[in-house]
Amino acid sequence: MIKLNVKIAGEAFTIEALTELVASQFKPYLTDTEGGAIITPTQQDLESMLEKLLNQKDDRKRISPTIIEFFVIHELIAREMINRGVLLVHGSAVVADGNAHLFIAPSGTGKSTHTQLWLSLLGDRAFIINDDKQLIRITDAGAVVYPTPWGQISVADAGASAPLKSITVLYRGKNNINKITEAQMFPELFKASLRGETPMETLEIINLQKKLMSKVGLYKMTCEPTVEAAETAYKAIAGD
Repeated sequence: MIKLNVKIAGEAFTIEALTELVASQFKPYLTDTEGGAIITPTQQDLESMLEKLLNQKDDRKRISPTIIEFFVIHELIAREMINRGVLLVHGSAVVADGNAHLFIAPSGTGKSTHTQLWLSLLGDRAFIINDDKQLIRITDAGAVVYPTPWGQISVADAGASAPLKSITVLYRGKNNINKITEAQMFPELFKASLRGETPMETLEIINLQKKLMSKVGLYKMTCEPTVEAAETAYKAIAGD
């Protein structure tokens, strides 16, 4: 067992990894801070995750003990974060002019492609903080997005963060973006967020989602994989 002290989204954890390969994924997040929650994958956790992955993935050959362990640690940390006011959301987040903008959509819709186009549009004024899974801290003052070990990180500092200013749900179609209500966004955000394992945990997640939606701009966008789409989104969101 390999013991690591890490800091993710400003929260300290002690991870007890089973393999060197999994431990190596957390190197950018190593810290001298001790005393955080201890994250230890159990045999039951590993078996449960294997069952989930078998139900989700078509290519069973890609499911290895390392992948199973990595996803177990990911889920254990994400669930621990709920009590700290931090929500895990599947999406791609781009930081532009100092503010973060999150794009959510079903896999294959083009979230990562769209945020990459923001880089083409804005150059060094923008960077992708994470293109797959974000941790978002929600407080009365607003929301802040952080990079995670799960997904591409294109920032030099794994401790980076940025105020989250908008969430946009993407669909394919001609370039067009409109503001939507919390009621319209909720089912999309619910699908993109960590799922609760108990009724109480589900309620806690929903409360975080409602609080998050009250702090940021909410949009629906149909778009093509072009720089013009990024320009359309940027103008609408930055001008809000």
